[in-house]
Amino acid sequence: MTRIARQQSPSRIYNIGQKGMNDQDVFYDNQDRSRYLFFLRRACAKYDVVCLAVTLMSNHVHLILEGDLPKVELVFKSLGSTYVRWFNRKYDRCGALWNDRYYSRAIKDERQLLATAAYIFNNPVAARIVDSPEKYAWSSFCDLKNPSSNPRGYKTLDNAIGVQNLIDYTIDSAKRKVAENERKSCEVIPKKPLSERRAIKVVRKFIKQKNFGRINELPIEKLRAMILKLLDLGSNITQISRVTAISRGRIAAIIA
Repeated sequence: MTRIARQQSPSRIYNIGQKGMNDQDVFYDNQDRSRYLFFLRRACAKYDVVCLAVTLMSNHVHLILEGDLPKVELVFKSLGSTYVRWFNRKYDRCGALWNDRYYSRAIKDERQLLATAAYIFNNPVAARIVDSPEKYAWSSFCDLKNPSSNPRGYKTLDNAIGVQNLIDYTIDSAKRKVAENERKSCEVIPKKPLSERRAIKVVRKFIKQKNFGRINELPIEKLRAMILKLLDLGSNITQISRVTAISRGRIAAIIA
């Protein structure tokens, strides 16, 4: 099958994600994370690409990179050999580590850059690993307060959206309920479709009964938590409506 050509960004800035093969972990400990960041910094320096944001999760990574698309591709080609080779040697394994090639989306303007950076920095908050982005050690959020840690990245972000503005917006986003359309516009790693059987199990776990007839009587916050959980697992409003018999309009209103 012919691969779809990547979309070039007029701003030269890209929202990038990469996930472990079959959702497996790509970082087992802090040494793995440190080593990945070392290889990332080295590849970016070699190919004149600037890392504007990075967050490492257990089985995937999120980045915002600035550079010419061919050079961004070279960064990931380098990571695909250096980190994978190091990881395989450490854990006495062989074969692929990442799920196919990396995913990317062009960032076209300042508003999209601001929302995407906040989304990336708040990934650990959304996963309930921490309750604020400042508490997560494996993202570049805290580096925003230290310009010398990444001078070129700091300068680009400050000129485009203002670093303090980004810090404030990210913290505010962690506290408020982000709308589904805003969240989806920042997601670059596709989710696997959620099976109907799995969706029903999730709903039953929330309502704690087999009969869904009284689901509309649940407190609004519980309904909202259930819907957001289903969406996070890869469901969509149409499927949720079909499983719960809650109208699509009401679902949209609940998560707005």
